[in-house]
Amino acid sequence: RYIGGVYVNRGFIGQVGSIQPYTPVSLADQKKAMSILSKNIFAADAFDAAQSLYPYLQMQRRGFNFFGNTEDPKIHSRILSIQSGVLSQLLNSNTLRRLTDSRQYGNKYSVTDMIGDLTNAIFKDDQGANVITIRQNLQAAYVTRLIDLMNSGSGDYVSKAAVYQSLKSINGMMGGAAVVGAAPVNKETTAHRHY
Repeated sequence: RYIGGVYVNRGFIGQVGSIQPYTPVSLADQKKAMSILSKNIFAADAFDAAQSLYPYLQMQRRGFNFFGNTEDPKIHSRILSIQSGVLSQLLNSNTLRRLTDSRQYGNKYSVTDMIGDLTNAIFKDDQGANVITIRQNLQAAYVTRLIDLMNSGSGDYVSKAAVYQSLKSINGMMGGAAVVGAAPVNKETTAHRHY
């Protein structure tokens, strides 16, 4: 919530030590928050440390009380759920509007900058390389959210312009993925990029 965040001070006029009521989170703190999210939630290796645990994510053994459901852990769904929660906060129309509105009283991190940083975190490392299935899910979910924002009646025009620019950037990244001389990618990655 540091990204697009605003500190609120409820002091009143004349109060000793009172500061302005609304102070945006500093650019350095917002960029640091995006960097942490990029590394720990959106990076290709963000969930690698848990791979040794995946085969052990068994429900508590109390017989066969999973009727109607499968027993295996849904790794991709679990990871995408974590990533989607973060995307829901960052791409919420209120957060995007706040990023723009707070620029009038000190915010230096624009919607265009934030969405550009988010797009790079989700796509840039996969250019010219095979895309792992966890990232395929994330990338497809992200593009779907951007398209939904474009078609939404609740978004502001500044946000929609940033989203449009990001979609064009993603399209360019996908088009440049088949550069002559680049390492060949697997069929799964080719299908994902076409999608």
